[in-house]
Amino acid sequence: MHIFQRLFLLLKLKPAERHIAEIMAATGASAARAQRIVVKRRRRLPVRVSSDHVYVKVFKRIPQIELEMLFPNTRIEFRPFDKLRLLVTAGGGTAPGVVGTATKLLAAANPITLAAGLMGLSAVIFRQVMSFSNTRNHYMMLLAQNFYFCGLANNRGALTLIADSAEEEDVKEDMLLYAFLARRSTSHDALADLKSAIERFVAQRCGVTINFDAEDALRRLLNDGLVRSDAEGKLTAIAPEEARDHLVRLWDRLLDVDTLDRADSRYTA
Repeated sequence: MHIFQRLFLLLKLKPAERHIAEIMAATGASAARAQRIVVKRRRRLPVRVSSDHVYVKVFKRIPQIELEMLFPNTRIEFRPFDKLRLLVTAGGGTAPGVVGTATKLLAAANPITLAAGLMGLSAVIFRQVMSFSNTRNHYMMLLAQNFYFCGLANNRGALTLIADSAEEEDVKEDMLLYAFLARRSTSHDALADLKSAIERFVAQRCGVTINFDAEDALRRLLNDGLVRSDAEGKLTAIAPEEARDHLVRLWDRLLDVDTLDRADSRYTA
């Protein structure tokens, strides 16, 4: 079974007018009937949900067969096997009970026998109703688990999570490239070989296949001053002790009050 380790879901409802027009074009229904269909399809949606907004969600470990359960207009439907099982149990249990109870009622000579027959029929019907209800509750529980245990973030939190994850991936790329350049210097022309070496390293140590973006990581390291390039194109990473002090100075400069004030004036100008 295919499982999505991370699933990004972006939803935007169609405007009601457009949905009505599509139904009229597809089925030939009148405008009034198409409007009733749209209202019926969307009556399960919360009142605050609007076609003017975009909704973003992030999930983890979602089986492919359960994707439709994540949409807001999903309806609970039984699987064919569950329908067959309910039909067999209902038909096999209710029909004999009804026949037996009817026979007892026809042959009943006193109120006690009549009451016992009615109680037996009620018990059979109650058992079938509970079987139907339990099956439906099972599906509802699966739907709730997907949202409760598999949901990572919604809307603004989802966008923040995606931005943070992308930033973490950039930091990982920078650390890998810096570590390999710190072990041995190389030329810009040999960057492709270094890229292959890093991909083999990650595959051996972590068991995953990646497409390492060496050019992007090198650009960031050069801009931050952690890697230097001479006139001949030779790339050299500064020593770890020097890199530590250099990063501390960058942080201090970034958090300096005068630097922040200049940044604020630039954005407010």
